[in-house]
Amino acid sequence: MPGEPEILAEPDDLVPLLISGSTVVSGFGETAPVTTSPNSPDPARSLRSHEGAFAGAVYKTRFRPLAREFGCDLCPDPAAFWDHCHDHGSIRGPLCRSCNGSEFLWPHADRGVGHLMACPGCRERGYPPSRNRVGRIVPTLGLLLDHFHTSRTGCSGRWAEGADREGWAGRLRDLSAGHLLARVTCADEPREAHFLLSVSRERFEVLDRIRVALGVPLGGQPYCPEGVRWTPAPTPLWYSDVLRVPAVRPEAEMATVAVPGSYGRLLEASLGPVFDDAFEDLRWLRRGRSGVLQVTSDAVGLRALLLFMTSGWAGRSQWEARERNGHATTFERIGQALADLQAALPLAQRLSP
Repeated sequence: MPGEPEILAEPDDLVPLLISGSTVVSGFGETAPVTTSPNSPDPARSLRSHEGAFAGAVYKTRFRPLAREFGCDLCPDPAAFWDHCHDHGSIRGPLCRSCNGSEFLWPHADRGVGHLMACPGCRERGYPPSRNRVGRIVPTLGLLLDHFHTSRTGCSGRWAEGADREGWAGRLRDLSAGHLLARVTCADEPREAHFLLSVSRERFEVLDRIRVALGVPLGGQPYCPEGVRWTPAPTPLWYSDVLRVPAVRPEAEMATVAVPGSYGRLLEASLGPVFDDAFEDLRWLRRGRSGVLQVTSDAVGLRALLLFMTSGWAGRSQWEARERNGHATTFERIGQALADLQAALPLAQRLSP
């Protein structure tokens, strides 16, 4: 990406951390144990409000005043460190231990994006550091890395070795420009299976909106007595420095899944407006003595439907047996459809160990 700094570390561990992890992360590729109490405010201690007073100052190890004289810029806890931009060396503000160790979560909340842009250099160029922009796309890209094989219910994936020296920065660049086509290795198959991940920028945005709207929890949250501190919000995915270019992309393959009638009616009534652009076609067909809801979509739409089915669906405990059976049947059919779509991509192949 023109003018972009090199990522400080290759963040291969971001997917499990952001989706289902339980560790405090102090940097991409660097983890620290979860603490039971990241900060214990002292009621007798009077903290100053920072209000951007030192934002933009040149960072140095013994910077004065001490950060612990202030409250954290991102939460109510007392600060412990002066956070600074590694691209420009400018102070952004004082942070507590918990927030300082949650840098990969900042791009998912407005206050986190505002903190990143407190650096004058980032404000001038119009976008935050590359590693933070990568952190923004990881949860949604992680949903696409998780995949299905006919032999398993679900498998996790990772970028194939040697596929791209630019790693995550390359994924961000390609998606920003319009289309991502990357080779992925299945991490769970005893005999490594390689397949292609193909997704356009528009379809990625659809899946990201659905993930945020459903409130899918962000992994890697540090322990906080008051509960979850970082929740997903519709923060910027792309910035103006990336120019969209025409990309040669394969036509998205479609699959059709038949949802049993009783469960289909429940599903159709529960899907909100955020799913309006998710599917190619959604229609009822008569089959035998009852109808089925026929869902036609590419892999992105089917993954979005699967995400909805596995999220906290209100009223699920009141389902009758036929709804529960329909849920299990639909889940299995979507998994099979995703496995078929994956196999249909060019260059999908099984390699000998």
